[in-house]
Amino acid sequence: MFRARGSQPRQPLPDDVYAELVDILYRSMSPLINMGVVVTCVGALLYTMTGDVSVAALTAVSLVITVARVGLNSAYKRRRAAAMLTLPEVKSWELRFAISSTIAATALGALIGRAVAVGDGAVPLLASGLMFGYAAGAVIRLSVRPVTVGLSLLAVVGLTLCGFAANFDNSDEHYRFAYMSMALLILVFTLGTGEMVNHLYRTTLEHLMTKSMLSHLARRDPLTGLANRLSLRERFDQDILQARESGDLIALHFLDLDRFKAVNDNFGHPTGDALLKMVAGRLSNVLREGDTAARLGGDEFVILQININEPSEAAVLARRIVREISAPYRVDGRELHIGASVGIALAPQDGVDLDHLAARADEALYQAKTTKRGTIGFWAPPRPLAQGAA
Repeated sequence: MFRARGSQPRQPLPDDVYAELVDILYRSMSPLINMGVVVTCVGALLYTMTGDVSVAALTAVSLVITVARVGLNSAYKRRRAAAMLTLPEVKSWELRFAISSTIAATALGALIGRAVAVGDGAVPLLASGLMFGYAAGAVIRLSVRPVTVGLSLLAVVGLTLCGFAANFDNSDEHYRFAYMSMALLILVFTLGTGEMVNHLYRTTLEHLMTKSMLSHLARRDPLTGLANRLSLRERFDQDILQARESGDLIALHFLDLDRFKAVNDNFGHPTGDALLKMVAGRLSNVLREGDTAARLGGDEFVILQININEPSEAAVLARRIVREISAPYRVDGRELHIGASVGIALAPQDGVDLDHLAARADEALYQAKTTKRGTIGFWAPPRPLAQGAA
């Protein structure tokens, strides 16, 4: 009933889209507080009308659960403000929300079902109104996660109908017809919410997928699909914070392609573009998880290598890059040969600002190329002039 048809739910969602869907669940606290106040007030009124201790106890339980959910909401917002959540954390927070929402719906359903079972006259009407109010709010707020809203509605509606069933044999014929009509109305309403949830979920998902795609395009080089300058800066800002905490090094590799201009001049830009795409593919293949490859423009590429302990690890990667890039290419039936030189700067010892570090990596690249093409070089501070030198 709550399967989002037309949205290909079996396909895994992009991590950023999934994280935003979960974030929507926690985004607003006021509906949670408002519903808690309404449940408390209506529960107190139902207790005065029925005199049933269970109604009072379930009202108190619902209030405690609301307070706990407000606390959970606040904890999520504090964690979200501290740093970007990892995918396992996002899944954990969604599970906590789903469990707390189902528990709250079960407590509310038990309260409504008990009031309907022991009350008569206006009691079932008032209790049913509370159920409809909760269900409408749940559909609007929780439709971004159809399973969660489905479990919550199942709990509150199922227990409400159990209350009508329990009171059916104890009421006169006039009330029986009214209870039967109310139960039928609840069933029709519940079946109708399935399509509404699917529609709201699809609409939200389409919006977030479009937003994610545009954000992805804004952070990608259009020719190679590698990260661009904006994406590189964002990744570096995240990585340098982690490096400061862990004490690891970050290596920034600057490389450009030797003899690439000759390929462009002799065979044309389409061949050069095809070659750049193949270079990008080879760079992506040599990276570990967490490393970043970016194209700055032309034949200039950057590798951001994280979680290394000593410069020799950067040298190993740089040599592998040179070896991979220098292997022959086959483009339009032609065998093409290019090479690469690499300049390396290390953070934090050579700098913790990306622009500063990039300038030093570029300087190291220049020094490497002046020595010999196809080599690597680390940035080194200028040597002080000897005493007495002119």
